[in-house]
Amino acid sequence: MSTELLALKGVGPKTLEALNRAGVQSLADLVALVPTRYLDYRHPVELDELTSDQDYQLIRARIHRVSLARIRGGRSLINLTIAPAKADSQTPIYQLQIWNQPYLIKQFVQNEVRLLACQLKLDPSQPAGFRLTNPRLVKQSEILPLYPRIYGLRSSLIRQLITQALAKLSISALPLHPQLMSDQTLWQTLHFPEELSTLKQAKQSLALNELIAIRLALSEQSRSALGYRLSSLAKSSIIPQLPFKLTSEQRRAVKEIQNELLLPAAMRRLLQGDVGTGKTIVATLVAEQLIKNGLTVAWLAPTTILAKQHWQTMQQLAPGLLTALMTGQTSSNTKTRKLLKKGGLIIGTQALFYRQKQLPELALIIIDEQHRFGVEQRAKLLQPNRLGLVPHLLTMTATPIPRTLALTLFESLKLSTLKAGPKHRLPIKTKALGKGQRALAWQLIQRCLDRDERVYLVAPWIDPFKGEVLDEDQAIDNLQDLLTEATSHLDEKAKISLSHGRLNEAEKQAALESFRSGKSNVLLATSLIEVGIDVPEASLMVIFSAESFGLATLHQLRGRVGRGALASHCLLLTNSDSPLVRQRLVALETLTDGQSIAELDLSLRGAGQLAGREQSGIVSLRFANWQDADQLLLAKEISQEIDYHQLDKTAWLRQLVDQQLTQHFE
Repeated sequence: MSTELLALKGVGPKTLEALNRAGVQSLADLVALVPTRYLDYRHPVELDELTSDQDYQLIRARIHRVSLARIRGGRSLINLTIAPAKADSQTPIYQLQIWNQPYLIKQFVQNEVRLLACQLKLDPSQPAGFRLTNPRLVKQSEILPLYPRIYGLRSSLIRQLITQALAKLSISALPLHPQLMSDQTLWQTLHFPEELSTLKQAKQSLALNELIAIRLALSEQSRSALGYRLSSLAKSSIIPQLPFKLTSEQRRAVKEIQNELLLPAAMRRLLQGDVGTGKTIVATLVAEQLIKNGLTVAWLAPTTILAKQHWQTMQQLAPGLLTALMTGQTSSNTKTRKLLKKGGLIIGTQALFYRQKQLPELALIIIDEQHRFGVEQRAKLLQPNRLGLVPHLLTMTATPIPRTLALTLFESLKLSTLKAGPKHRLPIKTKALGKGQRALAWQLIQRCLDRDERVYLVAPWIDPFKGEVLDEDQAIDNLQDLLTEATSHLDEKAKISLSHGRLNEAEKQAALESFRSGKSNVLLATSLIEVGIDVPEASLMVIFSAESFGLATLHQLRGRVGRGALASHCLLLTNSDSPLVRQRLVALETLTDGQSIAELDLSLRGAGQLAGREQSGIVSLRFANWQDADQLLLAKEISQEIDYHQLDKTAWLRQLVDQQLTQHFE
């Protein structure tokens, strides 16, 4: 497809490489490279009318003086002085500089009045409070599009290439629906807007096209499953063994799952609730009913420790149900597999993915802390059987990752919510700390140790990064360096144990048992400790390079403390000055429920490919907004009136759907 791009004037090997790296492989990809912003250069202002409320402005000015200087090393500098176009104006002149573009000197003629597009940058040292930079001559008034940064390519070149691409492509002038622009009008408006009002309409149509495509792709990938009629909770043998009464929320969640299991369509349901709301007991009661009907259920846990905890709990609550444990440490048991064909529960880790052929046909798959597993991993267990039927799926999490929440909002994944948590649990105070506050974190850690409390220290990496670090903002904390830093900041009371993915299961278990028993009071670990650990004496969670984690993971890590009677805190440390990073971390200071955190993460990071493999990412939803409920509803209505199979293959909507369907989906 890249040969299409090479045929464009201005595209050579280097330009083609830059385009390919940006995901532009064809003419259609190039046209879909939508501008990130627009500069309204239709209304020039005089120098004495400049204000700092806009960062780019079109200025009418007189060229007062211009000169070119050659600098050692082959560099050049144009010194440009501009004055008010009106001779009687008292506005002072402005000094501008243009680096390494000596050919522009011919465009600036002394005493001529010209239109210049300039960027305004705040500068208190200047009389007006700002200075002018990046001057560019403008021949005519226009709305100028600015495109995404592609290494080595200017927006002007991208616009020239798009002009050529539009001339070569066969683009329909007929709209697919009254609420949508035709492809021809859409692209013409986005790349060559004449009015800002029509530009707004084009962006709306662009977003609707994207949402409709996702909706159509999800409809194409729906699966069939067997429906099961389950008995009422009154016949449960587990409920009488519980040390508490089921809440109305828990009973309602069980009923919602029972009702969906009746249908011949594969259930895809998310059970969301913070720590202590009862997700595990809800899933256990549903599993019990299926097993009593002679069916097999697989329960997938993210760690061996959590899998063993679930297995031990089931042994206590339902000793009459056949339960098998399958992890990387357990060997296959032929007798157990045969018995499970008559109905039982297989509890395991990701080892289930690699022993799939050993598993009987599954009625239901329960995935605990679903954000710990990739989409492709989960899809392995959801393959159709010999009759073309797939298992039902129940996923559980305290904080749904953006992709899962987006599926829920778009009705591809149903949602059951548990909100009532343990009444005795104290709230966890969260604080985001930036540059210069690292020493404060170590002081707080030492105070906890002085009170005989325990502390979690978490970092994203195990070893130091060996590549090139451009600046200290990019430095990411690692366990090796943190261990050295901890020994220099903490006194002899600190007893540190390490846990990370490079250790074997026995070593991980030993580190956790040491921390749980109190032999060590500091657990230095990666994010693998975010689930399955309950240490009431732990009162402080410190997460270094917190910007490296998603909000879902940060919320889960924070949930490791506050499990006893101690007042607990969570510190989020970052070296980054990015406003987006700051916004994400500060939000956790006030947000405490998983649903709200996931909604914020969705708006900031994107949803990931809904029918594809990517879990999350800022480019996953390019044009629409998952928080725009009206837009979601309108997209749903329009998609019901469009037949994917009747779409012309050249239509952009058809191409969007095909892109979704070519991915591996759940």
